[in-house]
Order: sequence, then C-alpha cells, then structure tokens
Amino acid sequence: MRFFREQKWRHNINRSFNQGFTLVELLVGLVITVVLLSGVLGILGVSVRAWGAGRSQVEVQQTARYAIDLMSRELRYADSRGYSLPDSRTIVFYDLRTGNQLKYNVSTTDFILYRENLTTGGGPQPITGANVQNVNNVQINNDGSALFSFPTPGDNLTVSITLKATDTFTGQTAVLRTAVSSLSRYLK
Repeated sequence: MRFFREQKWRHNINRSFNQGFTLVELLVGLVITVVLLSGVLGILGVSVRAWGAGRSQVEVQQTARYAIDLMSRELRYADSRGYSLPDSRTIVFYDLRTGNQLKYNVSTTDFILYRENLTTGGGPQPITGANVQNVNNVQINNDGSALFSFPTPGDNLTVSITLKATDTFTGQTAVLRTAVSSLSRYLK
C-alpha cells in the first residue's frame, strides 16, 4: 500500500509540472518584465544624454584650447612692427620665424575662426567650427564680443585674447583668456 501511495504522490507532482502556466501567471510575469525593462531603458537614456553632454563639453574645450595655443604660439613671434588690429575680431602680424604675414579673423556670418597666410595666399583656413560629425556647431565669440585687444594702450607688442567657444547644439560654452607678448623686443 505504501508503494501505491508513493507512486500516486509522484504522479501528482509530475502532473503539476506538466501543466504549464496559467494566464494570470503569464500576465503577472509580463507586467514585471515590462516594469523592469522600462526602468533599465530610462536609466540608459539618462546615461546616453549625460555622455553626449560630456563629450560636447570636452570637444568645445579642446577646440578652444587648440585655437588659443595656435594663436599664442604664432603671436609670440610677431616682429617689432607688432600686431595690427583692423577690428576687435581680426589681427594681422608678421611671423619672425617664417617671414610671413598672418591674419586671424572670426567671421561675422558663421563665427568660425580662420587663419590666413597673406604672404603665400591660399585663402583663409578654418581653425574652429566643425566637430567630429563635420557640422558647424562650435562658434567663436558669437555674441559679437572682442577676440583681440591691447591690454595696455600704446603697447602694440602685447595682445589680449578672449576666446568664447559655444556649442550650438548643447549650449556648452568654454571661455579662455590669455595675454601674449611678442618676443621680438628680446630677440634683437
């Protein structure tokens, strides 16, 4: 008799495993899955936006730093004739190392910083403006503020640079300031 009871008990257990899920169990499982996935996707969306904003900020800062470094390096070797500022967004000078007359200019239409070699020609070359997607989104001093100025009146061998780079997609802004003195007075 004991043998039959054990067989019956095992048969009931096997039958309960073979029955599958009820509709209510499936719906509860589906609801739990949807709630968990929506939470994970929400966190993923926030993470992707934060990564994009961080990438944009780094790109704007690198663009501004590159432009300031390039201008400072070349402006440091302006000859004793100094710098001429036709306006606060343009600077023209002679580079002692190459003997070329160079011009930096911020366009008032697209707010891109251009470098032009006036001696050899070739036209203006953009220094800033495009990001990795080749879209014009990094604008320089797009508020019309001065890029170049003389910090000391009458001293045309020292120029102050205030570069404000703005990403038009995210609104991220980096402001860099420096003053560059020509080494030509010391190289004589």
